[in-house]
Amino acid sequence: MGVRGMVLIPRLRGIGGMETVIQTWIDHYHAEPDVDLFFLAPQGMENQERFSRENDSLKIAPLIKPHALGKVVGAIITLNELIRRKPEFVICTSIPLLKLAERFRRILPNKFKIVSWLHFSVNSLSIDDNNLLSQADMHLAISSGIKRQLVDRGIGDDQIKVIFNPAKVQDVETSLIDTYSHTPLKLLYVGRIIWSGQKNLQLLLTSLTRLHFNWSLQIFGAGDEADISILNDFVKQHGLADKVELRGWSKSPFSDAAPSDYLILTSRYEGFPMVLIESASRGLPIISSDCPTGPEDIVTDMNGLLFTNDDQDSLIESLEKARSRRGTFSPKLVHESVDKFSEKEYFIELDGIIKSL
Repeated sequence: MGVRGMVLIPRLRGIGGMETVIQTWIDHYHAEPDVDLFFLAPQGMENQERFSRENDSLKIAPLIKPHALGKVVGAIITLNELIRRKPEFVICTSIPLLKLAERFRRILPNKFKIVSWLHFSVNSLSIDDNNLLSQADMHLAISSGIKRQLVDRGIGDDQIKVIFNPAKVQDVETSLIDTYSHTPLKLLYVGRIIWSGQKNLQLLLTSLTRLHFNWSLQIFGAGDEADISILNDFVKQHGLADKVELRGWSKSPFSDAAPSDYLILTSRYEGFPMVLIESASRGLPIISSDCPTGPEDIVTDMNGLLFTNDDQDSLIESLEKARSRRGTFSPKLVHESVDKFSEKEYFIELDGIIKSL
């Protein structure tokens, strides 16, 4: 048997990047003989059907409400698994789980190493969390921005490994649509519908109303009724029904979407936006906010445009530039720009990190 480890999974509520990456880990390490990796969701999971493999390497605890009681039960389950499995390292995907692992390490004879693997901006944490972060032996940073934030929190550069999330890079590229100047600039949005929060669709829609050329926007995603209602009201009030199409949630949005010129992302913050890689892997170029973590590692001159985060004038300038450059991005080169994020390359690097723990 090779190295033994445990991955603690938080109580996930949505369907997003972390769930996708964790399932990819489960599939990979189920077939990897040199690493015995056990996955535990100690507080249950609201969308556990997302995880298709139920076997000895994955345990999802019962979902108990109220949440306070679920946390107590989850702590007991975690302690029992730590005693039974005696892992050499524990990977924690949230601050509460990092705190739990650190407390149990104090009292257990098996002094496992602790690894943090956060999928959100470290700047969202309180100053009080700095001491807890320092208790981890290693940090897996999913973007260059998160590494910078960890360093700013006092974490040593040698304790941080930047390893971007893996992506299923497509084998074929999508051809761009006819790009004659008289056709609308066709934009595609894929993600949660959040009007003024993280995804910042308010910025996107208000900026589009200021353009002096024709455009269209397809929106794929789910969201709270309040945000969807605000979006629909904005479309109606500004007479955009013939320009904006809400397609709802789709398991395969890139396959279901009509041909587009660009994918667009206007988020105020991200961890590591996988949708950008999914788009580029299909040869579809990107327009993205340069939010604190993620896009800078993905978007290049070869595959798209970055605009200043939460800046309407900068977004409008990028949209105008995108229109003038429409058809100049090579689908083949856009596709090749994200080869480095492929699952094959990812697990070669990750396996090396894990076996060194």
